[in-house]
Amino acid sequence: MNNSPQRYRINFLSKVLILTSALLTHTAFALTTDNTDTPEVEKITTEKRFADWDVLNPAFPLNEINIKSNELTWASLDVTPNGKQIVFDTLGDIFITSIDGGDAVPLTQDFAWNIHPNRSESVV
Repeated sequence: MNNSPQRYRINFLSKVLILTSALLTHTAFALTTDNTDTPEVEKITTEKRFADWDVLNPAFPLNEINIKSNELTWASLDVTPNGKQIVFDTLGDIFITSIDGGDAVPLTQDFAWNIHPNRSESVV
């Protein structure tokens, strides 16, 4: 039987840890408030809170900012079938520009998260 002081110390520390955990858990449950004395407040479910939400029509004031950039990271792009333009996504919108560079023109510019552009021959 190994009765070394180190074994007693580990055994003691493990009991202290268990006791501390139990006390903290009990304290956390004891601190929660019971709202039985307050008037009943209408409970809003997640479905009801988001039922009227429209991502394209947010219910808060909007501000406009201009962003000028000459490089992208982690963007998806595609080359048009005629090889003259590229479409790419950045910041949740899709843009098109000349294959030689220049100013990009937004194809989408709204609150929806538009990514992974793709051009087909039927769309010029």
